[in-house]
Amino acid sequence: YVEWAEIDGTAESQSLSYGTDMLGTDEAKEYITSNNISTSEINIALIDSGINFKKKTFIDSGRVIDSGVNLSGTGTENSAQQDAGKYHGSNITSILLDNTTDNVNIIGYKVTNSSGKASISSVATAIEIAVDNGADVINLSLGAYGTSELLKETIEKATDSGVIIVVAAGNEADDVENYIPASYEEVFTVGAIDNRGNYAYFSNFGEEVDFVAAGYNVELWGNQTTECDYDSGTSFSAPYITAVAAMTLSVNPQL
Repeated sequence: YVEWAEIDGTAESQSLSYGTDMLGTDEAKEYITSNNISTSEINIALIDSGINFKKKTFIDSGRVIDSGVNLSGTGTENSAQQDAGKYHGSNITSILLDNTTDNVNIIGYKVTNSSGKASISSVATAIEIAVDNGADVINLSLGAYGTSELLKETIEKATDSGVIIVVAAGNEADDVENYIPASYEEVFTVGAIDNRGNYAYFSNFGEEVDFVAAGYNVELWGNQTTECDYDSGTSFSAPYITAVAAMTLSVNPQL
């Protein structure tokens, strides 16, 4: 989970196998393919720490795309390439790839810096750019304590235009009503559960939580090696729901 603050404020970043089984996305992908169901191209905007666009599996997929947007203050200019060793966004990408069909693109926007922080204004700007670039779904595995009129207005404008925004609930074991953007009614807020379906001890909770998904000791493939990592956090719960939203939209774009 990524955390930020206002004025300008800063946001911090929010892991696969059992999560896929819980959602049944493998079965959904097989059903779509075997029944020759027509699908539309869908664009997921991942606003996060950037992505390792040099990773072979991402390259080979043909659907992990660099937006060219870096608002973080660190990294490569005019590229959403992650900072060295900062795999938060790449780990989320591995979940999105694993749980979507080939018509779904993952487009990276870099807002968190090498310290895992992002300004609220940079997140808001990235949302605006992503909407202008044709995003269908936006994944925000980041958040902050407090309020922000700028962020709220930006998200309201995005969702009014038809964009779905999925956000991580946060990892403070606190009521989500205290955190943004997870408390906004315009977004889908996702809490974390473990492989037994129990609510994760760290996950924020409350009436604003719309869905739960795997978030405890999740299998991740975003690093530079061929070995998987395991991590926990609502950051890794959100992309499961983002993937489901993208798959659903691809079959019925009018939803």
